Amino acid sequence: MAASCLERLTHGYRLDSFTTEIISNIGVHTCMKECLLRKPHCQSINYNTQHFQCGINSRGADDIKLEGVPDYSSIFANVENVSRETLGNCEDAMCSPLHRCVTMKQNSVCISTACKKGFYGKDGQCLPCPMGQYNNGSKQWCSYCPPGSYSNKTGSSLCQLCPPGTYQTKSGSLTCSKCSVGSYQDNTGQTGCKLCPVGMYQANTGQGSCIPCDTGTYQHNSGSTVCYQCRVGTYQSNTGQASCLSCAPGSYQEAVGMSSCKPCQPGSHQSYWEQTQCTACTGNQYQDQPGQAVCKHCSGHYQCVNTAKTQCISLSSVQYSYCTSEKFVGYMWFYQCKQHCLNMGSSCHGIVYPRNHESWCYWCPSAQQDYYHNGDYWDLTVCV
Repeated sequence: MAASCLERLTHGYRLDSFTTEIISNIGVHTCMKECLLRKPHCQSINYNTQHFQCGINSRGADDIKLEGVPDYSSIFANVENVSRETLGNCEDAMCSPLHRCVTMKQNSVCISTACKKGFYGKDGQCLPCPMGQYNNGSKQWCSYCPPGSYSNKTGSSLCQLCPPGTYQTKSGSLTCSKCSVGSYQDNTGQTGCKLCPVGMYQANTGQGSCIPCDTGTYQHNSGSTVCYQCRVGTYQSNTGQASCLSCAPGSYQEAVGMSSCKPCQPGSHQSYWEQTQCTACTGNQYQDQPGQAVCKHCSGHYQCVNTAKTQCISLSSVQYSYCTSEKFVGYMWFYQCKQHCLNMGSSCHGIVYPRNHESWCYWCPSAQQDYYHNGDYWDLTVCV
């Protein structure tokens, strides 16, 4: 005697890897009939009781509990020894309009096929979709919210898109996750976050944008939470930069995190890049302009550099004169004699140097002068 319909159905199991076709929106007995129409290609069925889906399998199972996979929403049935006549006995349950007959574990029940949006039919009644699921009215079961969305209430007809600054990689989620520090998301409904690009940072979670690095700072890595200060000798005048710029010759910067370099002042220079100070002009050199890479030479017998090294002064010589308290320095060139006086500061009032170009050098500790009666000496009193 053939087994009854209910005896052939095994609840809570399905057979994987052999499904060749899926038919939607039919009952379990209709599913078995569809399998019979496809013999010998169909040997068994998997029926999903939540989604009313019929899976046509190319082989059966001698013991589904050993060969199958546990699944509370599935019904398995071998169909190889079933005839269409015996299946007719399973459709005795009469359902009212807008309901369909579904065979459960011990009996057949009528399930609503006309539930409103946000609900699904089960055991003859409409139930609200659980959190993390939705039903937009196009089907009679609830679907999981796709990645990038969520639902934190029951009875949802649609899922909410993850707002900017958040994301969700999983289906059926109740919430979205915040973007971590160093990242952001400026769009809705996303499955991941973006790293902050170079020149930008983000120190907070759940943000929709990154912050440009301030002037005087930089960031050369993506996904950063802070910006770095420009080191000494460098600067950055723009925001959102990946590096700092070197101070050019003629300028310097002794502090960190600065937006500009300082020009060398008159009387000084700087010949190299990325420096923290300027160098004073030396010897018979001067510089009367700011921001210069080199000093100028004060040349000529009758020109002299002032103490600040900012001017080259043309000397007015006094012929036939000498200072009464002159002191011999030694034998040196004229420019060396001038510089000797300059180096002494205010204590030197001038120099005496022979017109006949002898290399004698005298310096004057006072401004008192007297005159020679020949032209052998000049007193360059304005040298200081």
